[in-house]
Formats: sequence, structure tokens, C-alpha cells
Amino acid sequence: MIFDFLFVILMIIASLYDIKKRIIPNKLCLVMLIIVILKLTYTFLININNSNFIYSSYILTTLAGFLLAFISFGVPFYINKSIGGADFKIGCCIGLFLGINHTLSLLFISFFSSGLFAIIININKSITKKPKIKTLPFVPFLLLGSFYIMSIKYFL
Repeated sequence: MIFDFLFVILMIIASLYDIKKRIIPNKLCLVMLIIVILKLTYTFLININNSNFIYSSYILTTLAGFLLAFISFGVPFYINKSIGGADFKIGCCIGLFLGINHTLSLLFISFFSSGLFAIIININKSITKKPKIKTLPFVPFLLLGSFYIMSIKYFL
């Protein structure tokens, strides 16, 4: 639970950086990766004597979450730079942190909410005759999805 709390705090900090400066320091991404590695190691070590814990399944779901995030963020990043490099790094950390099942939900929530937000903002801008926005900070939408996942994980 402490790792989840630390991860969400780092996501909040990254969101604030993304909103204000549109850039996220590599040091913050590195700290997030360290938290992810510590969580994975802790989960693995705490369950070493648990006969019901299936290590291969844990490793596969974790790697599948990473791979899903890597593809979901990597393709838009490398093809047309529609996702920033820090979004790519943070997305891969989230994929490792949550595993495949929660990463699917997070990606759906994040992409859907950011798309809906962009549509609403651009409609508002076209009504007020202001120039439309071209880019959005994406980490706040990842934070929104993370809040949703964490609330389901702990409160349901």
C-alpha cells in the first residue's frame, strides 16, 4: 500500500509539471521506475513462502502490462510524436506497476477522458472564436485513471 501511495504522489507531481511546463524531469521518471522495481521486488519476496502465489503468472502479467503500455504509448510516440517522451516513460512505468488487467482499464480511461476533454475544449474554443488547442498534457489523464484503479483496488 505504501508503494501505491508513493506512486500516486509521484503521479501528482508529474501531472503538475506536465500542466505547468509541458515537460517532466527525467529524475522524476527514474524515481517512479525505482518505486516500481521496489514494489515488484517486495511483492515477490513477501510471497516467497506462499504456496498459492504463482510466480510465473505474476511475472507474465507484470511484463504483459509493460508490453501493453509500451505498444500503446510507443507507437504514437515513434510514428508522429503525438505522445511525448515523458508520457511514454511514465506509461511504461504504470504498465509495470499495475500489470495487464489494470493497465487495460487505465489506458481506456486515460485515452477516453483525454479525447473527451479535447473535444469539449475545442468546441468551446470554436464558439468563442479562439484558436484551437493542438496538444494536451496527458499525465493528468493517466493520474485520473490511476485514481480510478486505486479506488477500485482498495475500496471495492
